[in-house]
Formats: sequence, structure tokens, C-alpha cells
Amino acid sequence: ACILTELVSDNDYLIHEEVVLKIASVCTSKLSSNRQIYVTILLKLLSAGGHYINDEICNDLLKIILKNREIQEFCCRTIFHSLSSAYCNEALVKVGCHVLGELGHLISDNPGSTPQDQLMLLHSKFPTFGPGTRNLLLSTYTKMGNAFPELTDIMNEKFRKNQISISNHKVNDYFSKKY
Repeated sequence: ACILTELVSDNDYLIHEEVVLKIASVCTSKLSSNRQIYVTILLKLLSAGGHYINDEICNDLLKIILKNREIQEFCCRTIFHSLSSAYCNEALVKVGCHVLGELGHLISDNPGSTPQDQLMLLHSKFPTFGPGTRNLLLSTYTKMGNAFPELTDIMNEKFRKNQISISNHKVNDYFSKKY
């Protein structure tokens, strides 16, 4: 399955969706009893071919991560590392929001993944995606602010700046509709 995840990143875009869905299906049927391997492969798949992963697979992955304490810190570190890449797809950012928002405290004492590092990493993805993902990011900032009071000033600044950005986006969406 690891070789197949490499194929996803190197393969023709026309077959990505089919390859991704087949890998996810095989992982679900053959590896779901070994959660560490299952989650590792799905996280690699999410990083490499996240454009083609449907919400159902992402939701299943999140359920497994959130229900299994023994893999949570590993998943946080892996997702944080994946989000550090210059390019991240939207599915990875969404999963990252949920995992870091709920479990980011597990890696907050590690050098390079402090609460501020996590917030800034997530916020670096903000301009890249549409309103749905931006709202999820803002919600994650709120969760992080509740868990880490030292982020309050940084968060307030991000909310003030992005209130204007979100308002302008809504106005632009309104005027771009064709009637």
C-alpha cells in the first residue's frame, strides 16, 4: 500500500481518484484491525491524493484518531508535519483542523510545534481555501484559544484581519453571481 501511495503522487491525474479510492478500500477491509498502519497509510494517502478522498473516508479517519488514544500523539505529529509542506490539499487542512483543534495539546510541548507554531501553521493555509475551510480554520483557532490562553492576542488579531477578508469575500461572491 505504501508503494501505491507513492504512485498517487506521481501518476496521471485521470486515474488518481480511482487509485485513491481503491487504496482506501483495501486499507479499510484489510488493515482496519491494525490502527497504526491503517492510519499511517491513510495519512500518506491524504497528503498525496487528498483531492480525491471523499468526506466519508476523512470522517472515518477522524473517528479512528479521536477514539484511539494510543495513536493520537503520533497522528498529531504526522499531520503537523504534513501541514508544514509548502503545498497542502484542502482535505488535509480540514483533517488537520479537527486533529490539532482537539488534540494539539499532545504535541504542544515539543520544539517547533508549540501552540503558537500550530496556530501560525494553520493560519498560513487560510488564504488558499474557500469560505467553508476558512470557517473551519477560524473555529479551530477558537478551540486552540480555549486550550491555550496565551494565544488570545494572536487570535484576536487574526479574527480582526479576517473579518474584513471574509466580509469582502461574501460581497465578491454576491456580485459574481449571474442572474
